[in-house]
Amino acid sequence: MLVKVKNRKLYLATFASVLGPMSFGFVLGYSSPAIPELTKIADSRLRLDDNQASWFGSIVTLGAAVGGLLGGWMVEKIGRKLSLMLCTLPFIFGFTIIIAAQNVWMFYVGRALTGLASGITSLVVPVYISEMAHERVRGTLGSCVQLMVVMGIMGAYLGGLFMDWRRLAVCCSIPPTLLMVFMCFMPETPRFLLSQGRRREAEEALRFLRRPDAPVEWECSRIEEARDEQGSNFQLSDLKDPGVYKPLLIGIMLMVFQQMSGINAIMFYAEDIFEQAHFQQSELASVIVGLIQVVFTAVAALIMDKAGRKVLLIISGVAMAISTTAFGVYFNLMSRLPEPHGDLAWMALASIVVFITGFALGWGPIPWLVMSEIFPVKVRGFASAVCVLTNWSMAFFVTKNFQDMMNLLTSAGTFWLFASMCTLNIIFTMAFIPETKGKTLEQTSPPREVKEMYARGIVNLFPHLSDPFSRTGYEHYYDGASSTGYLAWRIKTIQRSTARDRRSSYGASSEEASCEHGLGGPAARRESYFVPETVLSEEECKEAIALIKHSADEDTIKKKMKLTFDFRRNMVLDPQQSSNVLYVFPRFKDVKGLVEQDFVLMFGEDVSGKFLEKWTTTFKRKIIQQCKKLPPTSELEDLLLAADTPEDGTEVDDDIGWDSDLSSILLLLHLIPPSAMGRKRPGKVSASQAEKHLVVFKKTGTNIQEHLDGITTSTQPYLLAVGRRKKAVHQFFIILDKNAIACRSTSSLGAFDELFKAHYVFATIYNPMLCNMFTFIQTTVYNIDVGKMKESPRVAEIRARLLH
Repeated sequence: MLVKVKNRKLYLATFASVLGPMSFGFVLGYSSPAIPELTKIADSRLRLDDNQASWFGSIVTLGAAVGGLLGGWMVEKIGRKLSLMLCTLPFIFGFTIIIAAQNVWMFYVGRALTGLASGITSLVVPVYISEMAHERVRGTLGSCVQLMVVMGIMGAYLGGLFMDWRRLAVCCSIPPTLLMVFMCFMPETPRFLLSQGRRREAEEALRFLRRPDAPVEWECSRIEEARDEQGSNFQLSDLKDPGVYKPLLIGIMLMVFQQMSGINAIMFYAEDIFEQAHFQQSELASVIVGLIQVVFTAVAALIMDKAGRKVLLIISGVAMAISTTAFGVYFNLMSRLPEPHGDLAWMALASIVVFITGFALGWGPIPWLVMSEIFPVKVRGFASAVCVLTNWSMAFFVTKNFQDMMNLLTSAGTFWLFASMCTLNIIFTMAFIPETKGKTLEQTSPPREVKEMYARGIVNLFPHLSDPFSRTGYEHYYDGASSTGYLAWRIKTIQRSTARDRRSSYGASSEEASCEHGLGGPAARRESYFVPETVLSEEECKEAIALIKHSADEDTIKKKMKLTFDFRRNMVLDPQQSSNVLYVFPRFKDVKGLVEQDFVLMFGEDVSGKFLEKWTTTFKRKIIQQCKKLPPTSELEDLLLAADTPEDGTEVDDDIGWDSDLSSILLLLHLIPPSAMGRKRPGKVSASQAEKHLVVFKKTGTNIQEHLDGITTSTQPYLLAVGRRKKAVHQFFIILDKNAIACRSTSSLGAFDELFKAHYVFATIYNPMLCNMFTFIQTTVYNIDVGKMKESPRVAEIRARLLH
């Protein structure tokens, strides 16, 4: 990957900047060799007790938390380069105070200052690298941040083997000194320069970072265009934008999970852990751990832009979960044995090696890299500061309370707690982390204004794609108020949340299969079109129901069904009574036309007749034309052949296909893909699978009762077609649970019309596999609950195409 971006000056600038993370690593690693020495030092003024040693290790994180906030302000006000240069001062001053320490408080001040510098560095360097690096190598160069941190940690461990704590502090001050010198010769990031209106300097910086003949004008224009679309100034109101708050929440959770894996506790107290694990040479073991971390962080850097961020995070989380669980088992076994067992020592060593390896591959470098990639430019300083503050606050919590946790939960319980957090971070990664491999910074965080601009542009260029049922005409492509729409779905900025919302609507009360209707739909309470001339009393209603059951006169039955309409509506809308409707009113099953009559009473004759009136004249031909543009499949080709009848009206003679009208309806399942029940499980539903939930064919002579007896679960209504072949159906039934309702119409179009109306008559929710299709029929053909139904963007898009 590196050979694709050959300019050495880019790597030189990266090396200069990552001297900051190396300094940060020396700060983190310094406590591990220094604390054991300072707890045994002869000078009582400098000797640390257990509580003071805990503060010596953890006060760095408090300083870093403050440094993160300060760095967020500095990086926006004075720039990335100058922020890096200034952060070297507290590094150098802090180690100088430690070197000259005469009491414990000087240790605290020195550690706090180096922590402050570490916080600024941990924010500024990832931003600096991400803004200057080419997208092809941004993952590799961004991983160098963590690589240099662990190299600094290992350097501190290694130095602790040969030097006392004062000389080690002198060595720790060397990297920040080099950082200040080298950064004098490095450029500011082009993105910051452009945000300050310094385009000429930005172009010079790009020529330095790319190559002299690189198309820097084009890259500057691309950065400026993205900045203009996102807006240049951050305001708190921007936090309402999903394009801002969703990446921010992801960044915060990445930092929480990174620290709750227990890494800083393990690294700060590495020697103590090995001493408890009964290793005789715990100092050397810590150096080995540091070396492992360096090696595998380097491996992660090399494969980052090939494997991707998400895969490495998952692998890392699994390794850490297994190793911390094993470490807990080790401490649990040790606590039960009367004396240490030599063989178990290798279990501890293997556990910590696997943990460090896993952490170095993913959860070490990637949170800092992703943090620098996912935020829009205008909020990068603020959002990064919040993430750094979160990281170091959690680091303080873990490191300060690690010993207390070991005492309260026992050593085994503490590591099992870390294991549970590692398991949660695997789930979080799979569900929420976006893949940013190979994308430009502008591509990783498309702003709301960009999506809205494209949506508006589509309908302006192609007026026939405008949705006549929406407020602006382009909400089906992108609705900025709710961050929904076809474009949002395509770029997957809201796919997970919409799938989660959709999944939450499949409750047990709805047979675990429904689609979210908003304020409308078949099961919604509504004012009826019908106003009865007389209102039946309770006794009169019972008499009418009894007469309906036993009368042989269809006219009488229909008249009494009208009079009991309100009673029946209240019944179907009552969850406790709705399942008994066909028991109380069994004549639905043998008197044809009762479903049609109730639907007319609800909506009126005009609405009731819209499907039969519009389908063949308005929709059928257009649906066939749109489906011919879809990627061909065998099922789609068969339906098109059956639906697209010749101009003389004769149908294609085959024994397996449906007639033209029903085939055109089934084409909707290809044009508007079936709803998927959840984000991934049970997964996407094919159109051919959904078809089986809409219509089932049985040959003439089939015992209908046998078919009903074979139904094992309650179902939404579907059509049962009975005939010699699919094109020669002589009877349709609406199957609702284990009941067969005879359709009045013998045509497929009329039977489908009655099937749709049955949902409203019996207040039955749409089958989730057919939800998009029925929603389209409801709003676009019947014009029921327009503006109230919660539609998928695809439904609105297809409506716009067909109505123009």
